[in-house]
Amino acid sequence: MRLDAMTRENAELVRRWRNIDIDMYRTPFMLTEEMQSDFYDDVICDRYAKHRFWAVMLADVFIGMVGLVNISLENRSAEVSVVIDPELRKQGHGRKAVDLLLGEGFYRINLDNIYGECYKCSPARGFWESACMERGVKIYELPRRKYVSGIYWDSIYFNFTRTNTEGL
Repeated sequence: MRLDAMTRENAELVRRWRNIDIDMYRTPFMLTEEMQSDFYDDVICDRYAKHRFWAVMLADVFIGMVGLVNISLENRSAEVSVVIDPELRKQGHGRKAVDLLLGEGFYRINLDNIYGECYKCSPARGFWESACMERGVKIYELPRRKYVSGIYWDSIYFNFTRTNTEGL
C-alpha cells in the first residue's frame, strides 16, 4: 500500500462512497459532482490550502483517500480524515492507510499532534477505538456532537502524537 496524488476521478469515487454513509461525516448533506469538482480544484490542487489529501493505492488500484485537515504549522497539529471504499472496509486497509498518513504528518510535515473525532453513530467507531488502543491513545467522550434522525449522538475525540506513533 502507498499514498499517491489524488486525481479528479479519485475524488469523484470518494464523493460516491461518502454519500453512502453520510451520517459518518461532518457535512450533513449529499455532495454533488459539481461540489466535489470544486473541492478538487479549490482544495486538493491548491498547494497553499491548509488541507492535504492523498490517494490510498493498493498496488495500482485506488481504494481510498486520507487527509490532514486544518493543518496548523504554528501549533504543529491537524485533523485526520479517512474515506475507504465501503466494499474494502474491515480488511486492514484503513489501519495501514492511517499509519501512512501519520507518517506523512509527523515526519514529512513535522506535526506533533494529529487529532480526530468519530461520532458514536458511525460504523467507523470500533476502528478508531481499536487504533487508539493499539497506540495507547486516550479517548475522550464529547456529548451531543451529531444530530441524526432526531437523535443527538455523542462522539469520541482522540489525539495521536509523534511519541505514540514512533516506528511508523
